[in-house]
Amino acid sequence: MIMTLTLLVYSIAQRRMRKTMKKLKASIPNQIKVPTFTPTLRWVFQCFEGINIVQYTDDYDYEKIHIDDLTELRKRIVSYIGCATLHYYKMEKCHRARSMCV
Repeated sequence: MIMTLTLLVYSIAQRRMRKTMKKLKASIPNQIKVPTFTPTLRWVFQCFEGINIVQYTDDYDYEKIHIDDLTELRKRIVSYIGCATLHYYKMEKCHRARSMCV
């Protein structure tokens, strides 16, 4: 049951990301640095390895959290995933048309 639900969420996220990329005619480099228009979500997750959250104080304060090693490629990928994810990576609001936000 849990595995089925996990695969469903994974599939929906991948489909939404690819749909957004198709509308924007955007690509990201794959494992051998060749641009791809249909990346797998697994590859996207691997691209996110190395991102660290640095918290300056013991108490949780959103303003005192720093996201480390967020490159331009990673920022682009986050914007393809959806406008709602921008908040988690402390990025600006989505500048695309509302219909492009998934």
